[in-house]
This record gives sequence, C-alpha cells and structure tokens, in this order.
Amino acid sequence: MNKPSIHPNTWSVGTRITLLTFALISIVLTCLIVVISVGTGRLLEERSTQAVSQELNGVKNMVDLFNTAVTSEAGSFAKVLAAQFENNYTLDTTNVIEVGGKPAPTLRDGDHVLNNDFTIPDRFTAQSGGNATVFAVQARTSSA
Repeated sequence: MNKPSIHPNTWSVGTRITLLTFALISIVLTCLIVVISVGTGRLLEERSTQAVSQELNGVKNMVDLFNTAVTSEAGSFAKVLAAQFENNYTLDTTNVIEVGGKPAPTLRDGDHVLNNDFTIPDRFTAQSGGNATVFAVQARTSSA
C-alpha cells in the first residue's frame, strides 16, 4: 500500500502551487483585515470624540444660558427686595439681639429694627415666590 506522505518534498508541483497560493491569499487577506480594522477603529474613535465634544458644547451653552437667566432673575429679585427698605442701614454693635440662639448686632433700616422681623422677607416671598433672608454680622477683628 502506498501511504501518502505529508512531507513537502513528496508533494506534486500542483499541490505546492496550490498551498503557496492559499498561504499568500491568506496573508494578503489578513493584512487587509488588519488595515481595515485599524482604519475603521480610528475613524469611529474620531467620530465619537467629535460627537462627545458637540454634546459637551451643547451642555455648556445650555448651562451658560441658564446661568445668565438665573443671574438676571436674581438681580430683578434683589431690586424688588431692596425697594421694600428705606436703604438707610445702621449696625449697632453695642445693642446685641439674640438671633437663632446667638448674639448679633442690631441692624436697623432707619428707625426699624430688622433683627427677628420677618415681615419684609415674608412679603417678598409672597410677591415673588423667591426666598429672602436679612443677615447682620459683626466682623471679628484679628488680634496680633
């Protein structure tokens, strides 16, 4: 019996050409697949980076617009609240009033004491829907 040998020296010329052709086509196809994969990967990465950049730019623009609107609204609210005072403020550090369990200097608007008087902030809230609080603080001096 003739046993077929797998040694290349025993192969016919046709078999050798066929195997060589198959190997070359496999190498070429593998190279093409690698080149296409790398190119496609880079293209997808660039497109996704651009898409994320555009989304971030849109979010930034929206936040800037919201900030502008809120800043304008806060300015308008401040004008409405300021209109309810005489704007003749004095801070009496010798006269201390307890506010929230802590001593605070007396804050006056003209003759009107503002400490613990919530009528103006409550009226402002009723008119505008916003919140208002009036604070009086005595600055601490540093001892050297």
